Amino acid sequence: MEKNIDDRREPELHVGAALNAVEAAMSGTHGYLALALSAGNPLADVMTGAKAAHHVYEAWWRVERSFECVKTPFAMPGDPQTIALLEAARDHLGKLCACFPKTEMARGALTELSKAVQSAKYALEKTEAALATLSRAQKIERMREPGKE
Repeated sequence: MEKNIDDRREPELHVGAALNAVEAAMSGTHGYLALALSAGNPLADVMTGAKAAHHVYEAWWRVERSFECVKTPFAMPGDPQTIALLEAARDHLGKLCACFPKTEMARGALTELSKAVQSAKYALEKTEAALATLSRAQKIERMREPGKE
């Protein structure tokens, strides 16, 4: 059975959307970290910003690698390595969302925090959607293989 062009492009489109969302989360996280590093903020805010920067970078690296894998002409849509990369990215994005403080902050920092939290949540949603697309593609590929269910 011949794949149509949409079946082949769907994983690339979803992982590309996840990558864009993670890049926005990276920008929001860096904005928060920059404000946390400014004078007068408690060390806890700086540590939170550093932890958030770590998780967003780890997620970005994995989604970037996944995107490189799915956009190649001979990509297997449900490649287990790509799915594993996206699962790890999802885990880091979950940790990113959980690490932002729920405390009172200065008005400017609160705005940056709000942007960072919203972009992190959006990146998590897009990564989960990409993961669902790849998992679905993997199931379809398995059904097409003779002798597999």
